[in-house]
Amino acid sequence: MTFFGACFAGPVLHNWYGFLDRTIRLSTPVRSLLGRVAADQILFAPCFIASFFVGQGLLAGESWSTIQERLQKVRLSKQVFFFPS
Repeated sequence: MTFFGACFAGPVLHNWYGFLDRTIRLSTPVRSLLGRVAADQILFAPCFIASFFVGQGLLAGESWSTIQERLQKVRLSKQVFFFPS
């Protein structure tokens, strides 16, 4: 997991949040914050969660079918609690 965090998650998240900070500038700081959170949750979170589970499964030596089953469970549970992502 250290490998995943250092080589994938760290650089990806650093660049994503830098991109959000540079591009989403709304009329007030609160609106900018809410816009960034919305973009993060709607656009980025589903992709990153999927990449996390795929990376975790591959590093653990799991089969692709096991990884797909886990992704399906996570996707369904996430939609129940937070529909937009």
